[in-house]
Amino acid sequence: MRKPGLGRGGSPRNQLIRATQRGGITLVLGAGISMPRGIPDWNTLAKGIWQDVFKDKPDPWSQPKLASSPQELPQFLPIIFELAYQRLGESRFLEILKARLYAQAKYPFHDPSFARSKESLAVLARLLVAEHKRGAGRRITSVITLNADDFIEQAVARVCGVRWEVVTNVVAAITRSTHGLLTLAPKEPIPIYHVHGFLPSTLWRRSSVPEHMLVFTDLQYWSTSVTDSSFANRVVCSALSEGLCVFIGVSMHDINLLRWLALRALNRERDQINFSKRHMLRFIDDGTESQMLKLRKQLIKVQQLFAGPSALSGPIDRQSSWHGGNE
Repeated sequence: MRKPGLGRGGSPRNQLIRATQRGGITLVLGAGISMPRGIPDWNTLAKGIWQDVFKDKPDPWSQPKLASSPQELPQFLPIIFELAYQRLGESRFLEILKARLYAQAKYPFHDPSFARSKESLAVLARLLVAEHKRGAGRRITSVITLNADDFIEQAVARVCGVRWEVVTNVVAAITRSTHGLLTLAPKEPIPIYHVHGFLPSTLWRRSSVPEHMLVFTDLQYWSTSVTDSSFANRVVCSALSEGLCVFIGVSMHDINLLRWLALRALNRERDQINFSKRHMLRFIDDGTESQMLKLRKQLIKVQQLFAGPSALSGPIDRQSSWHGGNE
């Protein structure tokens, strides 16, 4: 007799273990990975930028209705960065952003005890190094990070005990699909896709730093979603569609991430309905009465889905329309 709650596939934990053993895993990392080492979350970073740039303006965080800005108004934070960018210009904006990002940083590369510690960042670094050594048998195929800091790369370098200029033998930081780091490493490094851009610390050698492509401001934020072919859309949608994504340290407040998940769910719904429609056409001539009734209901779902927004697609369409048009 099976234990209660296990069902055919076992517990969720056991199902996840079996799924990861099959490979094709993408790790999706959020702010929770870097925050224990002094990297601020998005809300704290935006607040610090406001204090540096708009000292003469009232603090929006002091307004009770905006006390929980990421939850109550998700687009609030990119607007803060947009205002700072417009006032400062690109060069000065990057300078202040980088200073705030690493102001309290405890660099993994400078910590002798880090490599054997139990903190999440160190565990992930050891895992990536071990997976890289598996060669063609590796189960982790890529990493997607919503963080612009370089702490995952630093962590791998610390665990490997290598110099910065050769860390790309194990992992390669990528902010654009055209970036050439992958071709420089002879052992097929595990790619780390910085879909919010990459703003590395001063520890990196200039030749090892990919071209920056930041997603902080309102304009930058929405430019990642207006076309299906954008770098972030291609990377995330491919990972969600083709493999198994494991989310670590992600708060699920990033509206782009929520949008990607919703679009993936919508695509799965449409794929299932299209399959059901084809199934109905195949058996429509010799189906029993009960089959016909079931298939007729599925056809109605197909018609409703393509006649107008479904319960799932409606919120996505409204969100896109609200900010300047549908895809």
